[in-house]
Amino acid sequence: MIVIHGIWVPTQGEAPSGTFFLWGETSIVAPVRSRTPLRSRRGRPGKRSSTQARLHPFLASPEEVLEGLSSMSAGEGGEGEARLSETATHTHTLMLPTIGDAPLVSPGLIREEAPEEEVEPGALVLSPWEVQGIALSAAQVVSWLSLLPECRVAGHPAAMTGASLRFWSVVSKFAMELLARQRFVPSVGRYHRGKVERFTAVWLPLIEDTGESQRVALLAETMPPLCRALVSCGAGEAPSTPPAAGMLVESFLNAAVDGTIRQWLSEAEQGAGKREARYGQKHSVLTAAEKWNEALWAEDPTIHAPAKELRKLEEEIHSWTAQLHAP
Repeated sequence: MIVIHGIWVPTQGEAPSGTFFLWGETSIVAPVRSRTPLRSRRGRPGKRSSTQARLHPFLASPEEVLEGLSSMSAGEGGEGEARLSETATHTHTLMLPTIGDAPLVSPGLIREEAPEEEVEPGALVLSPWEVQGIALSAAQVVSWLSLLPECRVAGHPAAMTGASLRFWSVVSKFAMELLARQRFVPSVGRYHRGKVERFTAVWLPLIEDTGESQRVALLAETMPPLCRALVSCGAGEAPSTPPAAGMLVESFLNAAVDGTIRQWLSEAEQGAGKREARYGQKHSVLTAAEKWNEALWAEDPTIHAPAKELRKLEEEIHSWTAQLHAP
């Protein structure tokens, strides 16, 4: 039996992007250990720092996670399973509730050798644990997540969905609803890579009425703690502050909408044959607005144009989209 969890990992400082990290817990227990043995200066075993991440003892392998995901999507046709097969293996550090030398067992995990015990006050602490899993883009998972049932068992006796995965399923349903209602607009994003200012063409969800805003706020309020457990924790460093729930929901919605629309446009191009340049002139002489339009279709969202022109374009587009929010 494995329980599969999901965590959204936004890309810091760039256009709507990130990875959806899937990892699992299994009923088979491995020894609690660090990834590298801890040694003192004299070569003797040293004391373990409270900030040193250890490998999760109930961790399911990435292969087991992928097998469980495939079983969940078996009734949805081959498209969802094919997208889930294009994965990359990642390792992250999570701050998890811990008792003694082991993380607290997931409520959905059945382990006969570890009967439930009462937790004494103060015995439960948050400690860093290293987990391995698979990472996909928001566009790869949003459709599949939206089809997951809201019940705990996902239709397969050997795999179950954890609360975090079910939460992102609800967020994905909202994202797909926005896409189906064509509640999205093209826009310009700006971020810095070092000292260099970058501009990108982005598709953003249009959340303008009170009901939609309340749904986003409610999603943030009901986010399971595990969704915010991801931290950066280097050797000897204190864990970073958990990401804000509202930021995670907004980041996932932005990435899901942007990635899905680009995927649809790419599929439309493939169906109609290779798309010719939209303008009958060299890219170097296109206006900033024309380059922005090109980047809305491209896999790379970067707009290659002078910063001065792009700042003006950004102001004009934001002024245009602001009218959509006017009462």
